[in-house]
Amino acid sequence: MSSKKMTFKDILKSMPKKEKPDNPLEVLQGSTIKKIPFESWQERMFFYGGCDRRLREFTGSFPATLRKDQSTHPVFILKKNTAQSFMTCPCTSVRHKKMIYIKARCPLDMTGAELDRNSYIVSKYTFNLSPDPGFHRKLNLAGIVPDRCLSKPIG
Repeated sequence: MSSKKMTFKDILKSMPKKEKPDNPLEVLQGSTIKKIPFESWQERMFFYGGCDRRLREFTGSFPATLRKDQSTHPVFILKKNTAQSFMTCPCTSVRHKKMIYIKARCPLDMTGAELDRNSYIVSKYTFNLSPDPGFHRKLNLAGIVPDRCLSKPIG
């Protein structure tokens, strides 16, 4: 008596199912990836490369001075409004006593990257970031800021 041959479909059905991670970005843990799709962004992500001229357009007055060369500031995601919209703000290395800051040398989640200096979150200049790639395509992901890397304002 011969056994029935398995079809490709039977083989696929017999394979153990692979569990999907709760967070789809888990697969990128420890990677040096700099770009991820806009719709995959999350709260507390920290990006380098926010064009100062565009930041001035979005915020109305940040940064205080514009240089002739194309300078940039980091951008921090405060809140995810919808799947296609984020409340964000610029960051600065200029010390401010009353601002929460991201501590230098604290490893960021997802990438393990560390900032070389404290980065102050300038939340008084929040702006809405939408899927228009004119600004966000130039942003490079540094990582996700864990709670332990955030300070409390001094004073």
